[in-house]
Amino acid sequence: MRKIRTPEKLYTRPALIESLEDRRLLAGFTALIDFQPAGVHTQSGYKADTGAVFGDRGNGLTYGWNATNNNGVDRNSKKSFNQAYDTFIHMQKNGSFTWELAVPNGSYDVRIIAGDAVFNSDDFYHILAQGQTAINSRQTNIHQHWIGSNQPITVTDGRLTISNGVNAVNNKIAFIEVRERPPTAP
Repeated sequence: MRKIRTPEKLYTRPALIESLEDRRLLAGFTALIDFQPAGVHTQSGYKADTGAVFGDRGNGLTYGWNATNNNGVDRNSKKSFNQAYDTFIHMQKNGSFTWELAVPNGSYDVRIIAGDAVFNSDDFYHILAQGQTAINSRQTNIHQHWIGSNQPITVTDGRLTISNGVNAVNNKIAFIEVRERPPTAP
């Protein structure tokens, strides 16, 4: 306890000392990943994924592809809401690629955005998260460029896995946001 003197009175309040680790435990695991080619500006608050094989990225996160995926694109389109929407990586060009993120076992809110600011007429996005369908659709009109989902996903093997579904045609992933769900109160 620390005593604080004000003109009116002297009172005691608890010291407000909080470590960064305590704050991280309260906030839970969070990862915001922008899929893009190397050397491109990354959306503020996001970490870049440029198609490297799964490994430690030196930013406190471990993530990547099952094989080198050099299929990133930066559109520089005025149609994009921000940089995270403007870039993507093909999940099916020159192979079928699977992406993983190391996470503590638990429950997560997973938001995935797929799409392309320029070309999308023949695309059909079918993306799985932990084997569950996250996206299974195509754009419904010529002005719709992105499709997204946000759903709870449970991870029991220490890795969140994002892969192509059987209906996918030219899958393109723009970004992913992963946030640990708070534990339910007893």
